[in-house]
Amino acid sequence: MESRRRLAELAFFCLLLAGMLVATRAQLFYDPGTFWHTVVGEKLLTTHPFLDTDPLTFSQQGRPWIPSQWLAEIGMALAHRALGLDGLLWATLLLLAGLLAWLGGRLVAAGCHPILGGFITVLIFSAMCYHFHARPHLLTMLFLALLLAVLVEVEAGGWRPARLWGPVAPVLGWGDVHGGVVGGMATFGLVGIGWGLSWLLAGKGPLKSGRDVALLAGVGAVSAATALINPYGWRLPATWLELLRLDLPQVISEHAPLDLTQPEGVAVVVFGGLYLPLLLGVLPGRPRVTWLVPLVWLVLACLRIRNGPLFAVTAGVVLADLLPYTRWMQALARRGDLFTLPPESQPETEKPGSSWLASLVRTLGRHIWLVLLPLPLLLPQSWMRGWVHLNPEHWPIEIVDVIRREAGQPGTRIFCDDPCGGFLTYHVPGLLIFFDDRCELHGLFPPERPLLFDYVDGMKTPATAEATFDRWDAEFGFNLALIHSDNAYGRLLRERPDWQVLAETQAEDPKKRIILARRSAAR
Repeated sequence: MESRRRLAELAFFCLLLAGMLVATRAQLFYDPGTFWHTVVGEKLLTTHPFLDTDPLTFSQQGRPWIPSQWLAEIGMALAHRALGLDGLLWATLLLLAGLLAWLGGRLVAAGCHPILGGFITVLIFSAMCYHFHARPHLLTMLFLALLLAVLVEVEAGGWRPARLWGPVAPVLGWGDVHGGVVGGMATFGLVGIGWGLSWLLAGKGPLKSGRDVALLAGVGAVSAATALINPYGWRLPATWLELLRLDLPQVISEHAPLDLTQPEGVAVVVFGGLYLPLLLGVLPGRPRVTWLVPLVWLVLACLRIRNGPLFAVTAGVVLADLLPYTRWMQALARRGDLFTLPPESQPETEKPGSSWLASLVRTLGRHIWLVLLPLPLLLPQSWMRGWVHLNPEHWPIEIVDVIRREAGQPGTRIFCDDPCGGFLTYHVPGLLIFFDDRCELHGLFPPERPLLFDYVDGMKTPATAEATFDRWDAEFGFNLALIHSDNAYGRLLRERPDWQVLAETQAEDPKKRIILARRSAAR
């Protein structure tokens, strides 16, 4: 079984890496955050080691803002220094292929034939891939999977107090790369409450005494305290909480509820249609607390589609533990070889005198695909470059030279929507940019009329768009505009006699075309 797992993981890893390299190399760069995160990371490495005000937009100059994903942004900048955007591509592909191969390997170790394990892995991929962007949020998918895997192992293997400190490891540094650590802490807290209730009401689960409960609470407290280990102290978790209280579902698509008319909504529901029957198949037995965690994330995915990948990754983790106990898979095991009930195993124990090096060697032996992770560092750079494809249907790549020429005058101020703002931050350094997609900044400032919500409100009618644009123009004095031509501001600038369209992208879908306009008359 172990050798089959090793080979399956290696095959999954290689197939996923090759498949995503071909199929997702454009999609990975569909989010403007990729560009500005990289620029911020470079600033942290060079001129601004501790940013605390906005360095990217002139409309918020001097406003308090901290890079809440600072550690990941430094990592992105280092990858970019090595291979440019290709460095971000390879780092993203290796992370995702490794995560999915590990999940698939767990399924094979649980008794799935590699064909069945591969099929379930494809379903996991389908329920996650719409949110695959070269951004720090991918690390939340990884850390949440690791955290839940530790909790699953603790619940399945019986109580050993030393092992409960395992959840601290995935949390360390998580808060410095992405605010999704809040979801990780909530997951740990829900599992801990579930274990406590199981002990109090039925005398079952990994908790055996009040001392165990106190130890679990201590682990949770230490994990939460790690959120303060960063250059910004309490301001970092405060930023996460500010984001949580913003009313974003109405203005940002990834925060919207699950929609069955969209492919991502269908993919999440399809995978949920696999997880839920398997969970119900353990009845009338008592499901383990950790098996219920994906159910929580499925509900959250219905409320905000951006949580769909977190449902998929948590379900992927627990299915490997749940499958042998569900009657549907037990019946499958009796009828064929697509699933085999694994032999009963005892909890793994530490060997006397075992060192971290010995543990590392055992891990590498169990997951041989890990030796492929340093691949970009070992191959000639010429082989690793040239893979990134920025889709001209999505980005104004074809007119970027015109933008740079028009922006050559120092002090040029450009009006833009949020995706174009992130794009310009990277591709036209030095240009004074109006707006980008940082909700924790533009969703809060200025306090009396936050820019993000003011921008969205202005698109309700042509009249509100004109009034909003004129108010901003009077305050800031725009020289250029880069805007999607089909939104209210784009249509307005097309019709204004004091603005001239200089260039336009040629996307097949007219709604995706982007125009570059220049003021043609004095205000």
